[in-house]
Amino acid sequence: RSLLLLVLATGAATPASQAQGLKLEARGGANLTTTTADKAESGFGYVVGATGEFGIIPFLFWQPEILLSQQSYEQNLEDANINQDVTLGYIQIPIQAKVKLFETVFLNAGPQVGFLLNDEITLSGANANALDEDDIDYASVDFSIAAGVGYILTSGTLGELQAEVRGNFSLSEAVDAADNGMIQQESFQNRNYMISLAYLFGL
Repeated sequence: RSLLLLVLATGAATPASQAQGLKLEARGGANLTTTTADKAESGFGYVVGATGEFGIIPFLFWQPEILLSQQSYEQNLEDANINQDVTLGYIQIPIQAKVKLFETVFLNAGPQVGFLLNDEITLSGANANALDEDDIDYASVDFSIAAGVGYILTSGTLGELQAEVRGNFSLSEAVDAADNGMIQQESFQNRNYMISLAYLFGL
């Protein structure tokens, strides 16, 4: 009888102990970025980074991440005959809540803060000389909400391979409105969509 009680107690404790465990994740993928500005065209970039996963209860996890994200897009200032090819580099820190719906399907959502590392702007068009790259002031910090859905492709003793699609929607302005006397630049927010693969392994 004592042995039976011990087995039952161990079985009941196992999900809880697994839920409390720490797992690490390496992530890599691609970004599709656009903006809320008029005449903006999407561009592709990359994302790489690392994730920690902390179990709360068997189906609910806390998932902080640190990501290096490249976001690119093109904007046409049609009235001014200027095209802007823009590439932005961010360090992004999402804090996600992850919910497992089934054995292989999960959802995640949460806030994110991004820190601008660099911006590269190439101007072209008939009036490109009328606008200087320094006239466009990108915000150094970007606050956003991210949400996505994922699927566990394989799972084994060493870890699991996951695929995820995530949308990232800025709450703050990526660039402030500007007027250099000749060219007007409207304010806008980033919209970013990420598809990635991640390998999750336990400690």
